[in-house]
Amino acid sequence: MYGLGYDSVSDDYRVVMISHKIPGIEPGCIEMFVDVYSVGNGTWKRVDSSPYNHTISDFEAGVFVDGSIHWLARKTTDESCVIAVFNLREEKFRELPLPSLVDKYVVGDFDDEVEDLVFDKLAGLGGYLCGYLEFLDNCQSIDAWMMKKYGVQESWTKIFVNDDPYSSFRPICLYKKKQMVLLMHEDNIDEKLAIYNSEDGTLKDIELMAFQVVLV
Repeated sequence: MYGLGYDSVSDDYRVVMISHKIPGIEPGCIEMFVDVYSVGNGTWKRVDSSPYNHTISDFEAGVFVDGSIHWLARKTTDESCVIAVFNLREEKFRELPLPSLVDKYVVGDFDDEVEDLVFDKLAGLGGYLCGYLEFLDNCQSIDAWMMKKYGVQESWTKIFVNDDPYSSFRPICLYKKKQMVLLMHEDNIDEKLAIYNSEDGTLKDIELMAFQVVLV
């Protein structure tokens, strides 16, 4: 797992890498090693290991918001899902809460396989931390949420609902504060860009016009 962020105090960009030993080689070993690279001085250093299990975010880029890099992770005590936060200035971990949701969805082909509704992706939109389910079979809707007040669980707000269970989406950016640009993908159809208006709940495709760039 990795992430890129900027520390305004030291005026330095940092690359953070989280690594772990391959499961099975050393059973029970889930230590999460954390290495930080300073772009300013061109050096790596190892800091304290993460207290969280990051294996659910293997190969995922962390999301930089409010001076910290964020990954989905699990607590090592009870395996509950949290957002693990690495502060670039302090080089320490803490956690942010997920929305208080009680919805459960059937996963797979067996009715007895039930999974809590949690995010499987994080994104940073307009300086806000967002979470979303990219795709989940048998789900009636796939939602995206935004933390309107950083660090406050009650501020998680639903900003998009995808009612098509056979399509997936990825938030790209906010447009004029009330609209969200999405990368949509449906079965057997090429990816397309769409824009969602949170005020009236409409979703419209974005048409890309071919153009030629002339250098003079």
